[in-house]
Amino acid sequence: MHFTDERTRAISELCDASEAALAFIRDLAASTCTALNDDTLQAFLDESEKKLG
Repeated sequence: MHFTDERTRAISELCDASEAALAFIRDLAASTCTALNDDTLQAFLDESEKKLG
């Protein structure tokens, strides 16, 4: 497989977004939230979209 600059950038962005999602979930799990409510889920989706967009 040949990694072009564009492909390398796309993979790097995907890794960054994945790391951000994992950090968010890790922080959420360590928080005092007892349940994932709609607002928390929406915040996660919004943050994920920022990282991917």
